[in-house]
Amino acid sequence: MEPRVTFSLSSLLAGALLVACHPAAISGDVIKVVGVTVRTEEDGKRTKVHFEGPGGKGEISLALEPPCAVVRNHRGEPLTHSYRSAGNATVVIFVGKLAEEFLPDGKTRQVRGSQSQAVLIRNGRVSASKRVVTDGRWSPSQGMDEKEFWLFAHEQRRP
Repeated sequence: MEPRVTFSLSSLLAGALLVACHPAAISGDVIKVVGVTVRTEEDGKRTKVHFEGPGGKGEISLALEPPCAVVRNHRGEPLTHSYRSAGNATVVIFVGKLAEEFLPDGKTRQVRGSQSQAVLIRNGRVSASKRVVTDGRWSPSQGMDEKEFWLFAHEQRRP
């Protein structure tokens, strides 16, 4: 009897998709905040943020593991907060290491991430926060508490 090799259709399709659809870099969110256009790009290992605005254009790296997404409000718009006390910083938070998971009810699935970091925009200049949170659970489509924005703007740790 000769050996027989079988493959499931789903495993063949998954393999074909991995080979055919694995670009060098994946462009993600594109948002405009206080006159600055921000675009994320992921290469599987890190997340870059490309920006262009009144302060010039450039690129910064975030310390977030892809995939990443910007935190949004209930209308799907980027959620931002600005703080005069932090040098007029406007804060945009990104959530990284996203994965689909079941909520405690065991039925509802939601995309959540375990890392967060902010992009700070001050007078058209863009920078990444030094603060990176790696011990949370956030759903970028569900918003985030305003205190997290304040902590990022002021580079403070949670008490």
